[in-house]
Amino acid sequence: MNYSIPVYRAVIKLDDKHLSFFKEDVEDIIDQQLMITKLCSSISFEDTNNMDEYERVYVLKKLIQMRKEENEAKEKAIEEAKNRNKR
Repeated sequence: MNYSIPVYRAVIKLDDKHLSFFKEDVEDIIDQQLMITKLCSSISFEDTNNMDEYERVYVLKKLIQMRKEENEAKEKAIEEAKNRNKR
């Protein structure tokens, strides 16, 4: 991804406050990309390079929601299996 943000460019002199802001912004983007690729094996890190901020946030929220639903379904199935074994 070409962030077009002067995070490590020595040519552009930024004060620590601005440099810190840019670094945090880039790190947030990379964190979102990593989380998306971790939660969905069919989306590569390269795929996330073509996403804008809205898409990344939407996909990430949706993947988290889907993972929670999967976990709830598993917990429900386990609880039902335990209840059947008690009978």
